[in-house]
Formats: sequence, structure tokens, C-alpha cells
Amino acid sequence: MKPFGPYARASVLLVATVLNGCVVQSLNPFFTKDAVVPLAHLWDEWDRIDHSDGLPASARPWEIGKTEITTYDGDKPGPLKVTYFRVGQNTFVDATAGDLDSDSPCGNAWWSFNIRAVHTLARIIFAKDRLEVRPLDYDWLNREIDAERVNLPRTETGNDFVFTATPSEWMEFLKKHGSSTDAFPEKEALIFTRHPQEAPTDQKE
Repeated sequence: MKPFGPYARASVLLVATVLNGCVVQSLNPFFTKDAVVPLAHLWDEWDRIDHSDGLPASARPWEIGKTEITTYDGDKPGPLKVTYFRVGQNTFVDATAGDLDSDSPCGNAWWSFNIRAVHTLARIIFAKDRLEVRPLDYDWLNREIDAERVNLPRTETGNDFVFTATPSEWMEFLKKHGSSTDAFPEKEALIFTRHPQEAPTDQKE
């Protein structure tokens, strides 16, 4: 990752401190290599149409590619390195912070979720030109662990938890709970529509 200055670092850490507690973060990937899928039909620009998280509306479409998603809150880009994978009939995306460039040394809120060099997880639901990205619910997961209905190792880091489960343990968890609307609630979904392509203009000679 490219270096950034002390003021940029302080800004990112402040955002991370505020936001990290509501996102499930894992020190290990959520997938095993045999589960990886390409999802080439999603490689495109996508307009975010919900604003349920209170972040600024995206000034530009999110760019979804083979191994990277460029997110936006307002006009601030934040690259994420991603891996798509499938467990049963459900599709997921594992994300880590990508490399910043000199034009955006601070990243954005989505990038800061991964500043600890952790992995985050969301379920992907795709139908025609509509895309839902549903993050794994942090509060639900910790309640299930506290009630001993889910067994996943975690470590406390200040006011929140970081998970230390292995990829195989996460895969077993997703086999049981990947379809659960409690684990991946619709109310937390990021909703996108495919960005319309500009019609080619005829050029007269």
C-alpha cells in the first residue's frame, strides 16, 4: 500500500474508529480457494440508489471488476481488493483495502473498514440489472456467539471484536447461515442498478 501523510492517516483512523464496530472483520479470508468464482457478469459500473448508512451519495458509479471494486462516498474513491465465491446457492464477496493513489491519499469510509488489514464479507444478490450487497450483521453474529448458537473464535480489540476463524470455519458457518436474512439482513443492503451505457453517436464524414 502506498504511504500517506500524518494528517491523512489521522483522518482515516478517525473514520475507522467510528465505523469499525459495526462491521464483521476477520484476520483470515472468508473463503477457501475451491469456492472462488469469477462473476464476470458483474464487471461493470453500478449506480448506488440507497443511502441507508448516512454516508454522502456517490458522485460516481461504483466500478466492479474481476479483482477490485472502486467504491465512492461522495466523490471520494476507495479501492477494495475482492474475491467472489459461492457456498451452496449463495454468492459472497470477500474484501480487503486496496492500494490508494496520490489523488486520493485518505481513501473513504468503505476503504477504512479494512484499514486493519482485515477481510470483510457481504452476500451478493443479483437479478437482471439490480444488485444487492448485504454485509454480514455484526450485532447478530456476536449475539449468536454469546448465546452459544454459533462457534467462531474472536478476539476483543478495545470496544469491538475481530474474528480469527479459519477460512474452513467460515465456510462451514456460511453453509449453515449463508441464506439467513438475520445474518445478512435486507435492511442493511447496499442497492445498485447497472449504470446506463451511453448510446454511440453516429459520426458523419
